[in-house]
Amino acid sequence: LPLISPKTAAKIFWLFAFFHLLFWTIYPWLTQPSPGTYDVMEAFIMGKEWIMGSAKHPPLPFWVLESIYQICGRADFAGYLAAQCWVLLGLWAVWRLSREYLPILPALLVVGASSIYRYFNLGALSYTTSVPPVSLWCLAICFFYLSLQYNRFFWWFLTGLVLGLGLLSKYSVGILILSILLFMIWNPKGRSFWKTSGPWISTLTAFFVFLPHLIWVVQNDFITVRSAEGVLVSAPAWYQHIKSPLTFACSQIFLFLPVLIALIPLTGFSWQLERSPLPMEKEDRFKRSFLNFMILFPFLLHVLVALFFGTKMRTAYGSPLWTLIALWMLVFFRYHLTRKTVRRTIYLIVFLYILTIGSHFVNYQLGCIASNKAAKIYFPGRQLAEELTKRWQKVSDRPCPYLSGEWKLAGHAAYQMKDRPSVLCYYYGINISQKPAALYASDKDFNEKGGIILWGMDHSWKENEIPDWISKRYPCAQISPEILEIPWDLPSWVPQEKRKNFPPLRVRYAILSPPGESKQIK
Repeated sequence: LPLISPKTAAKIFWLFAFFHLLFWTIYPWLTQPSPGTYDVMEAFIMGKEWIMGSAKHPPLPFWVLESIYQICGRADFAGYLAAQCWVLLGLWAVWRLSREYLPILPALLVVGASSIYRYFNLGALSYTTSVPPVSLWCLAICFFYLSLQYNRFFWWFLTGLVLGLGLLSKYSVGILILSILLFMIWNPKGRSFWKTSGPWISTLTAFFVFLPHLIWVVQNDFITVRSAEGVLVSAPAWYQHIKSPLTFACSQIFLFLPVLIALIPLTGFSWQLERSPLPMEKEDRFKRSFLNFMILFPFLLHVLVALFFGTKMRTAYGSPLWTLIALWMLVFFRYHLTRKTVRRTIYLIVFLYILTIGSHFVNYQLGCIASNKAAKIYFPGRQLAEELTKRWQKVSDRPCPYLSGEWKLAGHAAYQMKDRPSVLCYYYGINISQKPAALYASDKDFNEKGGIILWGMDHSWKENEIPDWISKRYPCAQISPEILEIPWDLPSWVPQEKRKNFPPLRVRYAILSPPGESKQIK
């Protein structure tokens, strides 16, 4: 095998990483005119307000998305770029930690195989609150290892910083923090650091990063904690305490199996554990036990949560757990590094990469058209925004301050409107008993400043039927007599006979004019 210098290997890594970022930014931007799912709209809604939290989530994913969106001049590709920036951090963490365990060439192959991991490609196409924790989880493990190995202030500080940012992304990162704490209690080398300043530097850093959000949570009656509690605490049937952990555990195989398949030319099909004929050195035992603990123990904790609460655990809950599975495979299993195996591994990674792209295109392009489920990628948000802007300008010369009603409609419209109004977001219906999901605005603000209320008119609605909550929440709003019919933003290649299967989006609206302006809706 030819020798690769560290400098050359670094160039190869960064070339591949930036190719990965550019491709997974440009590809969805060209194939998905709508910026993504309703979760993406939620992130844009919250990010615009720079809030400290919503009814369900901490704020960091919203802040990062809004920052990149503004830096990119509010370009449609910003959401895809934001997700891939997180992926780039995750791949760097895989690369940095792999160099601590493996020679340079296997470390590069680990990065290539890790790029096949679902949450480093397809799972990051839609920028949701689940994207940042995947990379932050991987980064935290990498920095924690470097802290234990080199015991420098810099690494301990970065460990605390990343863990604090992880909690600001999703509270489930607390499972990783618990795993780190238990490792430092269980492992002899970990225990030796309690007498040093390192762990306390990490603890204080993470605490102060998380503190502003913690204060916000206390001031708002623990709204996010109660939301998380509502997901976990339920009254499932007794068999769910068995079914839920088993289902979750089995579902995880489908997340990391493609990564292991990518390494088969190196490991073979037998996957034989690496066993040394000589007693293992103390340092090697530590490195192996660290990697085992950081990957397998958080998985075990997820299973125990499912077992205890009986709550249905979505497969995606395991998304941060397997980012280092390729490294784990080459550390614990025998592999044969020859020109032939390296070449075959590269070919297989490229094949799986292309297969991933092809499966996505078939599912989200051809599949959506065939099944008439095009809301995710062809929602006519821009056309809806243009129609609402025209109607607002007929009643007011001021920018539209708010949109309300069905938040999925309002979110898409607000994203595309030039003035980008704030959205009163109601997650669980909009009857009179519901409160907005974000605390930056209320019905009182809406009634004082004005705005547009939206609701969908599917075929079950009668032409003149008006929801009861409108008169109760917005008594002064003027109901429009018209129903907007917006055609779907389908690509030109969709045949005409298929277009007939997509009836126009039907939207009804009401307008509450700002104070001092009382133009009538016609």
